[in-house]
Amino acid sequence: MSTNPLYTGTHISIGPHKLYLHLHGPPRTTQPLTIFLAGAGDVSSSYTAVIRLLSPFAPCLVYDRTGLGRSDVPDLDTKYKPSATLAASELHTLLTNAELPPPYILVGHSYGAIIAREYLHLYPADIGGMVLAEGSTEHQYKLFEDNPNLDSDLAALLGEMNFATVTGLRENAKLSREEWRERARDIARGMGMWEAERGNLVGVCKELEGKRQLQGEGLGETPLSVVMGRGWEDYQRVYEMGVKMGNGSEEQREAVRRFLGRCEEVVGEWQREQLRLSRRARLVKVDCGHQVHLVKPEVVVEEVKWVLEMIEGRSSSVFHGIVLSQLPPPTIPNQETPGLAPSQFQRKRLAFAAFFFSSSLLQLSTASLLRLLLSSYHLLKLIFFRFSFAASSPAARTLQILLSVNTRVYNISTSSISPLLHSRNGESHRLVRQSESLHHLNASLRFSLLAHTLHLFVAWFF
Repeated sequence: MSTNPLYTGTHISIGPHKLYLHLHGPPRTTQPLTIFLAGAGDVSSSYTAVIRLLSPFAPCLVYDRTGLGRSDVPDLDTKYKPSATLAASELHTLLTNAELPPPYILVGHSYGAIIAREYLHLYPADIGGMVLAEGSTEHQYKLFEDNPNLDSDLAALLGEMNFATVTGLRENAKLSREEWRERARDIARGMGMWEAERGNLVGVCKELEGKRQLQGEGLGETPLSVVMGRGWEDYQRVYEMGVKMGNGSEEQREAVRRFLGRCEEVVGEWQREQLRLSRRARLVKVDCGHQVHLVKPEVVVEEVKWVLEMIEGRSSSVFHGIVLSQLPPPTIPNQETPGLAPSQFQRKRLAFAAFFFSSSLLQLSTASLLRLLLSSYHLLKLIFFRFSFAASSPAARTLQILLSVNTRVYNISTSSISPLLHSRNGESHRLVRQSESLHHLNASLRFSLLAHTLHLFVAWFF
């Protein structure tokens, strides 16, 4: 156990007051220090699960901004006006006074992403990498332009319900009961600052917007990961449960519905825009709401690891804008002999069957869909009878499942698409024309896909 107070949690002066910080992980040599920047009103203890996974192999730091968690609370009435630029400047002072030199990997969540980008603007040479998880952007204020009373509308729908319970956050967070309570206590200490940060959100967004970071590549070759969840679904659950409980007026419900529609329409686009900050960036989509670090801490850790690998030159994922999924890959059961890996030829047979089945479903034009489903149906039958399988073997069961599903899809497609093709209803013909337009638009893709399929078929089976 280190005797360095930074490793046990301590307070460091930044001049007018002190900030709390806690260093974790192995002693630093030349590695970057990963620093977590919490969202508005959030605290360092929200990152307990992330630190638990990251600290065994990487130096990392959590801290509380001024007025939040365990840091000093300034006089909000007369002196202290929080902003992302001020928070970035204070973080730089904190790191300097704690004698923690760059490079840094900044991990910004929500409002913390704006602080990370303001830090980039002020101290670009300090940044070794960046992860923006469900990050707020300079466009965020536009969600509130149509409804300045959105907070009160959401509060009316929430009523007496608990936000963390309604959204499933408490149930799905990777924190123990005591860790959750500690986080709740830390958040409660900073409610005044949380309100102040939220109250200045429009000004903060417009200040960042004026720096036009998205028009250039401020990070250059510095690696960037953008983690995108489905944050608006948290508010969707509040809306649905609120309506079910009879909360809120019809005007308030309508305002929240407009907000949700706007979120679904533009927030994903705003998240993707952040990729412009770096020539080595990737986008990762995750199946969760806004609080990625609480519900999916392993995703945040994986993205920090990717940034570290990019810095060290050990990662091959260098394409700008690559989209990944953090869902677990499907598992394939062992083949006929228990305890033995499937043979190469068995893997090829199953891979080819799955490939052709998937390719047939990718062709979404009307006539092509019918033709490809029919051809893949007959080809699966050919594969099934061309090779001898043990009736109960996983290989046979896999092909039987593919054949069965393909047959059902073919039957459903025939029954549902044929009336559309022969209907003289104007709307039906419009849909057919749109579908055929897609057919022509994707003709080259279909051609290459089918050519590759035939190549695999000839190479592997004859």
